[in-house]
Amino acid sequence: MKIDHLLKRTRGFLRSLIPERKVKRLVSQPTIPDQLQNVLEMLDNSKDVIYHFQVKPEWKFIYLSPAIDLWLGEGTAEAAMTDPAVPFRLVHPDDLAEMMDKVSNEVDYGEMLIQRWKDQDGIYHWFEEHITPIYENNELVALQGVTRNIDERMENQRRLEYQANYDALTDIHNRAFFNQKIERLNEEVSTPAGMILCDVDRLKMVNDLYGHEAGDELLKRVARFLTRFSGEDTTIARIGGDEFIVLITGEHTHVHLQELEKMMVMEMERYNSTHPEEEIQLSIGCAFTGNSIGCMSEVFRQADAEMYRNKAEKRRRSIEHNRGVLL
Repeated sequence: MKIDHLLKRTRGFLRSLIPERKVKRLVSQPTIPDQLQNVLEMLDNSKDVIYHFQVKPEWKFIYLSPAIDLWLGEGTAEAAMTDPAVPFRLVHPDDLAEMMDKVSNEVDYGEMLIQRWKDQDGIYHWFEEHITPIYENNELVALQGVTRNIDERMENQRRLEYQANYDALTDIHNRAFFNQKIERLNEEVSTPAGMILCDVDRLKMVNDLYGHEAGDELLKRVARFLTRFSGEDTTIARIGGDEFIVLITGEHTHVHLQELEKMMVMEMERYNSTHPEEEIQLSIGCAFTGNSIGCMSEVFRQADAEMYRNKAEKRRRSIEHNRGVLL
């Protein structure tokens, strides 16, 4: 490409990156080829992906910095310069509609766009993009943009969200997540709802006799056991030191609740018979409401009371059994 033609193509792009007075001064100087080359080298060496994309009369990259190869793989920039549809094939399917809106003048170009792009290994990376539209006669003819990789930021955000919603020891949902779900059911979502509240028996004894590491292993074992019963309408959470809860919602909650309680007891007996050295004992309490709005606190109270009745009954039977053995 001749230098005059390249300058003409690039000048508008430079205007979005460099103050207008500097662009004019750059153009007016006799050493323009050298200075233009320096600017292009600066763009090429940037780790941000910088581009000028022609929308009309036809799709075409006028410029695409090689930084895209750092994230998506060697040869990506060259392929896109040859075939402008390449980015549309690499973008995540859920972000494709926004990509089409971007070249159709149907997005707010003042907002930062967040999109995912697939590399040559099939792994998606996160990018944020700042776009400047170019118009001629009130018609969108080109887009200029700077796209920055934000994988690290998104991973940190994911980690923080995970820590906010999951129990660090057992990797199941925590009390904060459970409280948010209960709040929505109590105030916003009208649906049948039920709870199975589980208290881990003998946790204190395990901690006292074998140490807290053994107690932690027991809690992890209980979490893995309860996770067997999770599903689309069933949420498992650890809500206290030795307390877990199974929250059920949906049209057939009442029937599901009764079936699930029986299944849990049967599965626990089966598990203990085959893993006597890793026995799990849970005191269980259930409660149900046909309409969650304004009722979830009472459902929890009823499940909690039922659970303590179950624990007291098991203790009473254990005492009577021990007396019978002594006699």
